[in-house]
Amino acid sequence: MATSSVPTAQELIAAFPETPSPHTGAPTYLSLKSLRDTLKANAASVETTLGGGAHGHLGAILPHATYNAIVPPTIAGTNSFIDPPFPGATPAIPANLTAHSASLRRDRWNANLKTWQLNKNINDALRKQILASVGEIYIRPLKHQHTGYSNIRARDMLEYLFNNYGIITAQDLQQNNNKFYEQFDASEPFETLVARIEDCIEFANDGNQPFSDTQVLNNAYNVIFNCGLYFDECKTWIQKAIADKTWANFKTHFLEAQRVQRLQRTAKQQGYFSHILNDQCTVIKDLLDEHSTAQNTALSTITNDQSKLSNVTNDIISSLEQLKQQMTFLESKLSGTNENHNPRSNRTNNTYRDNGNYCWTHGYRVGNKHTSETCKNPAAGHKKEATRANPMGGSERGKP
Repeated sequence: MATSSVPTAQELIAAFPETPSPHTGAPTYLSLKSLRDTLKANAASVETTLGGGAHGHLGAILPHATYNAIVPPTIAGTNSFIDPPFPGATPAIPANLTAHSASLRRDRWNANLKTWQLNKNINDALRKQILASVGEIYIRPLKHQHTGYSNIRARDMLEYLFNNYGIITAQDLQQNNNKFYEQFDASEPFETLVARIEDCIEFANDGNQPFSDTQVLNNAYNVIFNCGLYFDECKTWIQKAIADKTWANFKTHFLEAQRVQRLQRTAKQQGYFSHILNDQCTVIKDLLDEHSTAQNTALSTITNDQSKLSNVTNDIISSLEQLKQQMTFLESKLSGTNENHNPRSNRTNNTYRDNGNYCWTHGYRVGNKHTSETCKNPAAGHKKEATRANPMGGSERGKP
């Protein structure tokens, strides 16, 4: 049989992306679910044309009904994952065929043989991983006296384990229902809701009490609507055609809604902080005007005292230079905020406005979120309980 290009079970195991964790003692539902997730990832990683060709050998580990729910079969059933039969040791070629037709038959037989061999090796590899993780004692009843486990498919082995050790009680199913209908915190990412609902769907399926497609969509819609963040998107969803209302489309629709919400929040923050920096620039300009007036007054009124005039003038010029440097710095920060969305709240050249906060180490002029309790650079003896009302002997820097 010409199957030399087909990897062996051991080669497949070495190439699998995940290795199941060994479990000590009798299996539980959680340990079996973890094992199944690993086996699904491994089976799906090996490409095949079986089952529509979109999910690798995932159908080798999932029951047919579950796989068909993911990839609905066509009228001819070509998308169902059906284990290929053995095509025979040699190709069947009638004697009256032309050389071209005989060649086509041999090519088809060889392709079918490789598909059969790869599927067989996949099952062998997955069985080995199940035995290594769970231990043979818990699967021993499936072993044939003469053929061992060679005729047991990996999906059947998993089903046996779930039926005997992954027992789900009525109380478990009730808790799962409560989790399924639990409200959604709008401060969390939409992806957390998707993960929670899909975990509940899988648990209900394992407990033989599956949620219908209508239950899944209606519950997901109500949870999203009640969080109060996506009213417009909910209205758009309601207006969709019935055929378009699928779980996959629901996830896509509200993931996009979440992305738009984040863009809008970013734009609002950019405008807010740009406004703050503009206000700070206005303050600096007013200070420049005041110092300019003071300079003119000094020049006109102290004409007879050259020494005093020189000292005052030098002081004013120094102040003006410092203020100009602050102006240049804040204008560059304003430009950087508009381009990089990196606001720095209400600082002016590291000097804060009086916003009502107090820090035992840094005094009265601190950032909007800076208090004695939140100070990130406390001095020795720093008191987190200090407030404006009770500074506890702390810094008086910037005290009004």
